[in-house]
Amino acid sequence: LGLHILSSLLAGLLVGLIFYDAPWDWAGMQNRSGVIFFTLAFYSISGLSALGIWSSERLLFLRERAAGDYCTSAYFFSKILGDIIPMRLIPPVIYAAVMYKLGLHSTGECFAWFMLCLLLVGIASAGICFMVGTVCRDNGVANLVSSLLLLFSLLFCGFLLNKDDEGSWTYVSVGSYLSYAFEAMMVNEFFGQYFLFDPKSYKSVKVPVPGTAVLEQLGLHHHNFHRDMAVLAGLTGGFLLAAYILLKFFVKERR
Repeated sequence: LGLHILSSLLAGLLVGLIFYDAPWDWAGMQNRSGVIFFTLAFYSISGLSALGIWSSERLLFLRERAAGDYCTSAYFFSKILGDIIPMRLIPPVIYAAVMYKLGLHSTGECFAWFMLCLLLVGIASAGICFMVGTVCRDNGVANLVSSLLLLFSLLFCGFLLNKDDEGSWTYVSVGSYLSYAFEAMMVNEFFGQYFLFDPKSYKSVKVPVPGTAVLEQLGLHHHNFHRDMAVLAGLTGGFLLAAYILLKFFVKERR
């Protein structure tokens, strides 16, 4: 927990200073998109730390559950209270409190939505890793599978690949929980704002562009905001539920 808090504090300070007071021009648009993508990447990869907890306790859990010391739900909810609540809630709050004021526009409502989205991403990432760790007995395999899932989710989040150009890959992106988080965070940051389009090759051209136009150019849509938040919350709960079901019915004692 101390390491998570320290890394979040340092990352928030570093990112906030790098993107300090990003302007509302075309370069600022790129910078703000980069902040959001980095934040999602940072807290999705941080979920990998949830693998170590399960792998180190697997045999102990199997032995004690077989002995009737406790049931699956008691163990699982102790992990929720002992890992997910402190490790996935406190560090993002510290990161956002430091970074958001420096790098992004800091209205109270936008900050609240940003924080909620970030918390859901942290919990969802831990849920995926716990789910994979339950299925994969080997820690190296679990690390590889979890990393691939998180990287593919990042690939289809909407930053590296325009959502309107996904084509047949659209069906894959539907399963990317980070695609909903990225769209929600981008809408939260860009909607209602104006960016000054001032190409360096044409000094006389200065055109104010609404944030909605920027979003649509990236294949993002502001009317999806509440849907994105609802789907992200649903997927977060679904990952945790799947992890519990796998732990209860898939992980069995072997005589």
